Amino acid sequence: MFVATRSEIKQFLVLACITAAIIMGLMQGEDSVLHHRFVSNVKANTYSWSSYLVEKTGFADTVNAPRSGSYYLQGEFKPSAAHPIFNTVFSFFTQPKGHLSKISKITMLTRSGRVIDLCRYTGFCRYAPDVQASFAGLPGTQRPYFEAALKSGQMQVVLNSSQENWQTTTYVPLFKNGTIAGVARIESTVSDAGRILIVSASEATRIMSIIVAIMMALAALLGWKRLRGHLKIQQEARFLAHHDPLTGLPNRASLMRKLEDIAVTTRPDNETITYLLLIDLDRFKEINDTLGHPTGDALISAMARRLSMIIKKRGFVARLGGDEFAIVISFDSPIHDVAALGQHIVERFEQPFAANGHQIVSTASVGIARANQDAKEPDRLLRNADLALYRAKQDGRSTSRLFTPEMKAELERRRDTEAGLRKAIESDSLEVWYQSQHALSSGETVGYEALIRWTDPVRGPQSPAEFISVAEDTGLIGPIGSYVLHKACRDALKLPGNATISVNLSPAQFRRQDVVKEVRSALRQSGLPAERLEVEITERVFLSEAEEHIRVLKSLKEMGVKIALDDFGTGYSSLSYLASFQFDKVKIDRSFINQLGHSRTVDAIVSSIVGLGHALDMTIVAEGVETSDHVTLLQAAGCTLGQGWYYAKARSLTEITADPDIHRGKLRVASNA
Repeated sequence: MFVATRSEIKQFLVLACITAAIIMGLMQGEDSVLHHRFVSNVKANTYSWSSYLVEKTGFADTVNAPRSGSYYLQGEFKPSAAHPIFNTVFSFFTQPKGHLSKISKITMLTRSGRVIDLCRYTGFCRYAPDVQASFAGLPGTQRPYFEAALKSGQMQVVLNSSQENWQTTTYVPLFKNGTIAGVARIESTVSDAGRILIVSASEATRIMSIIVAIMMALAALLGWKRLRGHLKIQQEARFLAHHDPLTGLPNRASLMRKLEDIAVTTRPDNETITYLLLIDLDRFKEINDTLGHPTGDALISAMARRLSMIIKKRGFVARLGGDEFAIVISFDSPIHDVAALGQHIVERFEQPFAANGHQIVSTASVGIARANQDAKEPDRLLRNADLALYRAKQDGRSTSRLFTPEMKAELERRRDTEAGLRKAIESDSLEVWYQSQHALSSGETVGYEALIRWTDPVRGPQSPAEFISVAEDTGLIGPIGSYVLHKACRDALKLPGNATISVNLSPAQFRRQDVVKEVRSALRQSGLPAERLEVEITERVFLSEAEEHIRVLKSLKEMGVKIALDDFGTGYSSLSYLASFQFDKVKIDRSFINQLGHSRTVDAIVSSIVGLGHALDMTIVAEGVETSDHVTLLQAAGCTLGQGWYYAKARSLTEITADPDIHRGKLRVASNA
């Protein structure tokens, strides 16, 4: 519902007053026009009578009688049946057709104000008025007009009228021999024709006034509606310029202004400390993709309400976009209070959200940065909070982290890594090495795993665990993964024997690439049989779009490609994946093999995995085999294949092909003994 502001009401009242003034002006203007016409008509009639009386009485010079001259006459002159000429003349002048006025009384006075017997001069009167004393019948208020006519020699008109009964008294100087000999006083009233015209004009004015009023009212109403529409649009535009349309919270622009204010007021001696918290919903994209965008929007709105309830009026809550929110809040305690708040937000977000008919269980990660002298500028404060948020996600999500200077150093290292990787891809300086897999019983080489290697020209050899993470975050994993796949397929034809070649596919490749098309292309270009290619994935592939990724894996199996599940046992739902997809091979993570023989629990877990693999008709490979004891214990558990330094480290294709005995297990075992 639209509520008019005080300013809008004032504008409307001004418009209404202007409309009323225009209508009143139109009505008064019409009356003024009629009055003007009436007075003009009076003057015309008076001039006609003046000419007649001058001619009959000889009162004025026939040559010099002014056209504007008139006279003052006392006594009523009525038509006389005995004098038809006078009757005609009087009727013509007192009732002129089409004229607004008629003369009702004529009086002639000398300069001293004595009444003159008009009938003595005209001879047309049935009876003559009585001769009266000086100024007899002359109202005192009109005497100045009489004297003005004598003095100036000009006609003087006195208008005394109402809308219903207009009357005039006209004083006309009478000339004789070039001098003023007297004054004629002529009283006029509205004629019958004039009365009809006045009534008609009044009615027309009233009707026109009503029409104009209606039109002005409609114009005012339309203008008011248009004005209100414009004001509403302006209000909405102002609101959207500073607020998020979905949640109603302040937006990024409002947050930046808030941070700018903080930068101005931050001082080393401030008693309170201001913090910026960035909150990001974990795996929001998966929720959006599986439940749809309307549910995603409902979840964002629910997040906004929950954050607002947590903070209340203690701080400033804003939505930055997507599933990212920000909080600006101040505390007296340097770290304890804000750390407790961050943990409280994490715990509250672990509780289910009601969104669009769904109960959604999600988590949030929180990054915290402190506004101080070294980081009070908005951009720097945001960057620090973002680094802390990134660390929280790296540390497993559903946690909060406070920014430390070490995070900035790590960011710089990651930027250097990204820049170096891009150059390595462009210069084709990445390498693919291979680590062999062996039969535990004989030591014979049965396959190889392709592993990416990169030596930076400045920093030297780089750990795959570090630069693969950067590649996944920056999108470089696509070209790197494609390079490894195609090269491994080509090199497999050069490796000893008919061993299989295993290639790792990142979850990011499943999200960003057409994996089936890429694999088919690599096989076709290299000529490698599909049954010799093995694709390794981790459980992370199933954390998003699981159904779609399972469809991709099934398509690969239909091509003849083998599928292996890597790092088995490290996830939280490994068994569910075994039930949803028939893997060809399962690889036991090295963290279990390292403790083999030192923990009864680990020994039992390894034996269980091996037994499960046999039951599901899957080959079991143990990673991280480094000692002969590992080989003995794994064989006792029923494991058939092993991979690790006990057999061989990862080597280049050149090194492998240069050693003709590398595929012979006994020689390799002996060399590592």
